[in-house]
Amino acid sequence: MSANHSFGRAAQSAAAAVDTASPQRDRQLIAFVATWDRELRNLSVAELAGLAGVAVEVIERVERGEPVGDDVLRRVALALGRPGNAFA
Repeated sequence: MSANHSFGRAAQSAAAAVDTASPQRDRQLIAFVATWDRELRNLSVAELAGLAGVAVEVIERVERGEPVGDDVLRRVALALGRPGNAFA
């Protein structure tokens, strides 16, 4: 799948996410931003996982918008050069 296709699909999810506040919509927005940031930095999922100190499967869950713990979100945000509370 091309980066442009991924961004297009993620942008649609993010647009839907801002329509109504809910935990699921917040996770979709975090998924979009995390994926966008990772791809802009030309990092693979495995590279981001290594920087964040989490398993590849955890990054995949974040990027799918599935529930993860606050500590995971903090680690991912910091690994992407964002403040630790960026995904809180």
